[in-house]
Amino acid sequence: MIVSIGEALIDIKENEFFVGGCPLNTALAVARLGSPSCFLGGISSDKYGNRILNHMIDNNIIFDPVFCNDMAPTMTTEAVVRGSVNTYEFDWKGTSAFSITAEKLEEAFSSNSDINCVFYGSVSFIDAKVRKELDVFFKHRKSLIRFFDPNIRENLIEDHEEYRRALDKAAAESDIVKVSDDDLSYWGKSAEELAQICKTYLIVTHGENGSSWYTRSARVDCPAVKPLHRIVDTIGCGDVFNGAVLAWMDRRNRFEDFRMSETDMRLASAFAGECAAYNCTREGCNPPFDNEITA
Repeated sequence: MIVSIGEALIDIKENEFFVGGCPLNTALAVARLGSPSCFLGGISSDKYGNRILNHMIDNNIIFDPVFCNDMAPTMTTEAVVRGSVNTYEFDWKGTSAFSITAEKLEEAFSSNSDINCVFYGSVSFIDAKVRKELDVFFKHRKSLIRFFDPNIRENLIEDHEEYRRALDKAAAESDIVKVSDDDLSYWGKSAEELAQICKTYLIVTHGENGSSWYTRSARVDCPAVKPLHRIVDTIGCGDVFNGAVLAWMDRRNRFEDFRMSETDMRLASAFAGECAAYNCTREGCNPPFDNEITA
């Protein structure tokens, strides 16, 4: 099973409401592509929280009651469309997205022993208290394979230097790190420099220009996959890429010995790229099901 830890939220776009959040979107992609998927993060007791719960149930995403019925409200974002690019305005402080604790994670993990990988990062990682809770949790579960995507939202960060130090620490402790070109620019490191910090693999996505995989000694460039239909929006495309990489690795048992050849990297990227391209042709984060993908 692949566990995604972090925020669930509601995306508002032109008065339409979509369930979202990078970790939940990643869990959704994993589930739709046929791998066992679990989401662990605060789910509010408000009307948006009920919508999120129903979304997970409808898509066979496992969740744990310990994270449900949070008294804090659901985080919301409003998408502002400028051409083909979305920017997001967050209502995030004091929301259920930040109710992650080591104690809750331990309780949830105690009933699930067959866990292959943990995905984490994004907006919830901005909060220093959440980062501390994650550190406590991971300290006692060092054998877990970790996939980290910071999904950086610069306008939400209050202490930039402290946050960059936290990014360095997470990169050094995570088995896979995925960043966009914009994330790299904020981080202040080249891909080659970051690859030397990362524990095993670094993936850099370049939007319509594909992606690059790095180890400390090699780089593999992978071309983009063009959407077969008209692009509707780009919400959640990076998250779908995450979930597709994880599902590809799961179905080929790559979590067992955790080795990826250059051919593996190219095949995983082609699969993830096709899934992300498919997502672009539908409203909101709406990743494809396994039978809709040819890669």
